[in-house]
Amino acid sequence: MRHLRKPAICGALAIFLGLSGAAHAQDARLLKLLSEDFARSSHGHLTRCDRGTAIIDALRGLPADPSADDMQTFDAAAQALLNAVGSRALRIPRTFRQITSVSPDGRRVFAGEQRFDAAVEDGQPWSLFDPQTGALVADLVPFDEANDTGVMLSEPPVFSPDGSLIAVPVISDASIRLFAAEDGRELRRLTGLQKRGNIGATILPVGFNGDGSRYAAYGIGMILVWDVATGQIVVQHDVPLSNDPSIYPVGWDHLDRLLVSVQSGRSDDQSYTSQVIEIWDDTGARQPLLDLSSAVEQTVGPLFTHLSPRTAHMAIPVGRPVLQTWTLDGTRIGEVPMGFGYVVFTPDGKGVTAWNPDAADARVRRFSLIDGSEVPVQPHDSIPFLHYVCDMDGEGLGIGLNRFGNATYTGADLPTGRALYDFVWTNLPQQVRDLVESDRLPGQ
Repeated sequence: MRHLRKPAICGALAIFLGLSGAAHAQDARLLKLLSEDFARSSHGHLTRCDRGTAIIDALRGLPADPSADDMQTFDAAAQALLNAVGSRALRIPRTFRQITSVSPDGRRVFAGEQRFDAAVEDGQPWSLFDPQTGALVADLVPFDEANDTGVMLSEPPVFSPDGSLIAVPVISDASIRLFAAEDGRELRRLTGLQKRGNIGATILPVGFNGDGSRYAAYGIGMILVWDVATGQIVVQHDVPLSNDPSIYPVGWDHLDRLLVSVQSGRSDDQSYTSQVIEIWDDTGARQPLLDLSSAVEQTVGPLFTHLSPRTAHMAIPVGRPVLQTWTLDGTRIGEVPMGFGYVVFTPDGKGVTAWNPDAADARVRRFSLIDGSEVPVQPHDSIPFLHYVCDMDGEGLGIGLNRFGNATYTGADLPTGRALYDFVWTNLPQQVRDLVESDRLPGQ
């Protein structure tokens, strides 16, 4: 849908701008509004996986031969151009809730369906894709094995830090299956987690440590750590099956220590009055690291405590809907108003994203810096860690940018500012340039 963007309107605005020197401030405001309208249109096309049109509309939001100052003035269009150029669209058939992971090097995408209803019998297998070509690399796990009795994972599968492996928890046999990201070959299975009766296993993936040599996961009554190269269990931590205390792993910290949340003092509303973050080492010893009991009035659930893997930052839910961010030395950074599910730090630990508890559409996320300042985002443009769902009907997966870095899906650096414009413009066919020029922001 077009709003301000018809050629006749652009032409009329250009004449108006040429004749009205006395109203320069108002003229500049109108130009900025028009540029922002192009940027919104570009974003809309990107959410529908129409990357080509998204690039065209972003260029239309910038004047011809823009200066460095123009790129600053019309920053919404410049950012839209960066988003469009640095994104790739990948079409993936799906019927149910899709879980996705993107490898750190951007060369592979995992996608798998999860079902809420155990009566549903058929679905797409859990698979590995090449985001550059959209080609299927390999089907990893059949749908029925991945969705045994309808029990679902609490977190998506993860890639190793170097992107060479993906670890896929499979509920049907309570295993972690390691696949080569290059071709999808199954390399080995990490076993030892327990099943409970006929309801399958509850698996909470903790993931790989910093150098990828170890992998940890929570299962019923235990936390296991494996040696990735051999598949052998390095250490087994037994965990009591109780709600008070409630014990769950938080993750590997930036020093490769396995951190575990221990909560106690459970109340009727399922919150806790005490939370201690502990270090659990290979000998089975437990060492308190951070006692939040006196600093936090109440915490919600240990499953919702999240750790930034590369920095000493942690996000803890302390009410509905509030997250507090902390350093591991006990310094509170800020308070972030957002929901709890799938709270994820950006790779550099500077920001955190989660579901928006105030949104009618649960797919809308909120994104904040760890000090609590919120960054405005649009629906489906708000997952700042290299991937986002880009169709309202969920049929597309976009591979996009990290908000704190201009890394494309290949991991290569993109230019910014006027250099980005030149990078795009010089590689456009003439017919596409003509299409841009037919309906773009008037010159000043």
